[in-house]
Amino acid sequence: MSTYDDFTATAQTIFDNACRATGDFVNTSRLRIERMNLGAELERSYAKLGKLSYNMNKNGVTESDAVNEIIARIDSLLKKIEDITGRINSMQQ
Repeated sequence: MSTYDDFTATAQTIFDNACRATGDFVNTSRLRIERMNLGAELERSYAKLGKLSYNMNKNGVTESDAVNEIIARIDSLLKKIEDITGRINSMQQ
């Protein structure tokens, strides 16, 4: 009976480790997709800021509120991307 118990315990340990590894892979993949989506949003924000800057310089109109809003959004996105990157790095160690 002891051999059966040892076998069962070993099989359970292997199964638990496989489940944990699969869960880590899924979580890491989810975070990478989230980071990629945030990166795309960041690029759109940079483009919006560039377009606004171009229009302001071309037309001589100041839209500092809109610029400040976009800059705040960019800073927020950069912070989120940094946080997610840190989480991914900690999961891979």
